[in-house]
Amino acid sequence: MKRATLAVLAGLLATTATFAEEFAGPYFGEVVRVIDGDNFEAKIEIWPTISSTVSVRIAGIDAPELFRPQCPQEALGARAAKEALRELIPPKTEVRLEHVEADSFSGRVLAVVYRQKLERGRTLTELLLNRDVVELWTPGDPDIDWCATTD
Repeated sequence: MKRATLAVLAGLLATTATFAEEFAGPYFGEVVRVIDGDNFEAKIEIWPTISSTVSVRIAGIDAPELFRPQCPQEALGARAAKEALRELIPPKTEVRLEHVEADSFSGRVLAVVYRQKLERGRTLTELLLNRDVVELWTPGDPDIDWCATTD
């Protein structure tokens, strides 16, 4: 009984890994709107003639909170980050999503994002970091204190 259970579990795990790898992308689509400095909405083609509008969190970064800032400098930073992202991917910009996975917020995905026809090889993460409006961050890292003063 124990061996049979382990075999079934191993099969399920293998299927789950294959499923996750199969659906990790790449996906192609078009930006609908920028939400904040590290999130945007895009219409993504998921099958020929079938598309879905999804909220996308850009992997590898964190931007100051736009909707509930803790201090005035976080609010300023959030607006700057949103504007930088809007300059990089205005509505109708073609994007490519890779390494797509479910995010902690329902209905949103986490992905490595490229501007499809521009700057091939450079991610939005890299482009935003170069503008100094976001910080490197991965899930599980401590929250960034955007209100800390630097002297």
